[in-house]
Amino acid sequence: MANQERLNELLMEWEDRRDQGRPVTPEDLCRDAPELLDELKKRIKALQSMDGLLNCEAPAITAPRAPTPQTGGDGFSACSRSERPHP
Repeated sequence: MANQERLNELLMEWEDRRDQGRPVTPEDLCRDAPELLDELKKRIKALQSMDGLLNCEAPAITAPRAPTPQTGGDGFSACSRSERPHP
């Protein structure tokens, strides 16, 4: 249990330093606890994967516009009709 707490502390320190523009290697963080190095590297990799997922931009979703002579009765322009969702 103590190792889990220490790993959490090390991971938080790694993330804090990275966010402050002062990156540190897992090896430097585990200098006093080399037995935690492999697990810390795994957790850092998992965190980086999650960051990548959370920071990706979702595609823009746009609502159809009000019908006009250019869009027709459904609110989609002629060029976007093929891309519109089907009910």
